[in-house]
Amino acid sequence: NAVDGERCLEALLSHVISELSSDEMVYRLNAEETQMLGSSLWSPQSIEFRMRQFCLPFLRLASLLQHHLYGDELTECLEEEEFWTLAVGLRLVAPGTQAPGSSSASCLEWPAASAFQLVTQWCQEVTGLPEAHSENSLTLLVQDPQWAAPRLLQLPDNYNIIFQYYHRKACSACQKVPKDPALCLVCGTFVCLKGQCCKQQGICECVL
Repeated sequence: NAVDGERCLEALLSHVISELSSDEMVYRLNAEETQMLGSSLWSPQSIEFRMRQFCLPFLRLASLLQHHLYGDELTECLEEEEFWTLAVGLRLVAPGTQAPGSSSASCLEWPAASAFQLVTQWCQEVTGLPEAHSENSLTLLVQDPQWAAPRLLQLPDNYNIIFQYYHRKACSACQKVPKDPALCLVCGTFVCLKGQCCKQQGICECVL
């Protein structure tokens, strides 16, 4: 069943391996790297664990955004239940539908296009890199992203540095020097305080 396959981790991984195997540069390993690859690394249980660990930081940030934007409550849970608790809170799965041992792939909601077609396209973008940049394709496949908790921009001890840097600086929206300038401490965007040019959906960029 194609629909079930799109939610089956084994089927999706098999498709990824098949697509990437068409490019010898992707799986060209030296002897030391080959010795480091053990069968336990690629067991279904270890892959499922790694999948959840890679997804957790994104799910945490998505839950925080949902909480601040829509007022949804943040649910406390045990560490071993965090993945499914966040997935339920983000409505990726219906409450009570995840059985013990369920695959994280069951959270996938693919768009109209087939999951396998999308995966094929992603893999082709990796294998399609010129041979001169083949090492770059490996960095896309072997990653250990480090997610940091959201925080405000770090300000210098001497605030005069900020005032000098932004003095007479143009607004990023209207390209004019703001009468009352403001700096977003989340993304660093420089805007007009309560300016019409910086309104989004009728709401000023800076809300006091």
